[in-house]
Amino acid sequence: MTEPLYRPHILAHARNPQYRGVVLDATHRADEANPACGDRCRITSKVENDAIIEARFDGDGCALSTAATSILLEEMTGKPVADVTKMTDETFLALLGVDVTSGRLDCALFGLRTLRRALCLN
Repeated sequence: MTEPLYRPHILAHARNPQYRGVVLDATHRADEANPACGDRCRITSKVENDAIIEARFDGDGCALSTAATSILLEEMTGKPVADVTKMTDETFLALLGVDVTSGRLDCALFGLRTLRRALCLN
């Protein structure tokens, strides 16, 4: 049985993203846009000793894009940059804990792709 996309934890992060904002003394940053849907995302992060010590995002996106980025930064803050390198799209989708249709993959993975770009991993 598949789980609905907008489960309580997705809605909670979409309504009240935990990592929204800007890291003022960021060491890494990236701005991305998805022209197909209009989503925009900026991720700023501070990396010390190869670990993400602080990360924030800002921009406009759908509920799934916002929630997924919030969940991603919650998971990655305090972890080594290498953990982002090891995280595959499939691993991240499993972390979200919902079934994402092919039409919503770009929304779900938008934050991960932006974080990879910010950390110069892609």
